[in-house]
Amino acid sequence: MERGPSACAFELELGKARDRGSIVSSGLSASLRPANLGRSERHLRWSHSPLGGQVTNTIIRVAIHDLTKTQGAFVVTHGKSDLKITQTMQRVIDDLTALYAKRTSKSYGKFAVDEDRLPTKKHLRAYLDAQPSDFTTLTHKMMETLKAQAGYKGAATGGHVFFAHFEREERQYLLIAIVNEKLGASMTSDLDVRDVRHLDMDGFRFAGRINMTGWDNGEERYIGFLKGKREVSEYFKEFLGCDLTVENRRDTTDLVQALMAFATDEAMDTSVKDDFLARAKTICERSAKAQEELSFEALANELSPQDPERLMTALANPDLRLNDGFVPDRRALGSLVKFKGKTPTWSIEFNRDAITRGNVRFNAEDNTLTLSGLPEDLTAQLRAEYSQDG
Repeated sequence: MERGPSACAFELELGKARDRGSIVSSGLSASLRPANLGRSERHLRWSHSPLGGQVTNTIIRVAIHDLTKTQGAFVVTHGKSDLKITQTMQRVIDDLTALYAKRTSKSYGKFAVDEDRLPTKKHLRAYLDAQPSDFTTLTHKMMETLKAQAGYKGAATGGHVFFAHFEREERQYLLIAIVNEKLGASMTSDLDVRDVRHLDMDGFRFAGRINMTGWDNGEERYIGFLKGKREVSEYFKEFLGCDLTVENRRDTTDLVQALMAFATDEAMDTSVKDDFLARAKTICERSAKAQEELSFEALANELSPQDPERLMTALANPDLRLNDGFVPDRRALGSLVKFKGKTPTWSIEFNRDAITRGNVRFNAEDNTLTLSGLPEDLTAQLRAEYSQDG
């Protein structure tokens, strides 16, 4: 990796009134309560990212260190710890979180049980338990883990390693991203051009996000990371200490819900929505029958060829925690085109196009369902039943 002019790291705690209590039973501390910012820090709560409009990332601490590969070995260079969080840094972190969110190829899981071999869990717990918490120690220890894991993979490369502890919508996260530099050009005052090196924000391949609030709440999936090429990204998964939780049935159900939500958010006409979801079912069933992993990028390109980026962005939303690359479960695909329900006294199932054709009408105010075009055998049974009652 070509190094920039200097290696740097910085940290700043916002909100001196944060309550840093002792570790609770789940292993996290009271420091995960929402940040209480003073007036001087509030400008950091609202910023505009060129990638996603207005965002609300409250940066609590940030550090940057370097991981450099030299003659087959990795060397860690620790940066400074006294730089302020400027508007530039706010923008960089906002852009990193937005770019990470847009990537479709992500996997999700939780911390592995083996904390000795994969120590990130215990390092993060110690950070949250310390009074005051020590972000420098946390990131130094995590850099040693990253160095060790990178050494096991010959294809691993180094870069500037960004660590950001931030809060968004009352949930706290730790984002880690490895960013390299690339050569660019800029204009001089005399209208000439010159070479400049800058962060390759779009090109980062390794990044992960730990939802510390989700960890504290006992959620099943609170760690996400970019999959990339499996043999290369494996070391980053090990660095995070992540144990994948791939469950084809659950992942299929989550994908179905995401596709239906996308169709609703896009305000599709009923016929367009029916076609969209039916084609989604066909594509997913094809992967299920062949026992092939489903790629969200391929799904979006085939399902929404006019604007695949829009669908990919929706499926990539890290808050949905959709695992990319699972084999769809055919049993969970039916709800893309069918509605069904039951009570102790009756059950019903009908295709989505029954609504389109007017055979099924739902009255939301009365919470009633009206069926028309009943089959002759059912009609005969009902007539016989009601004539006897009469």
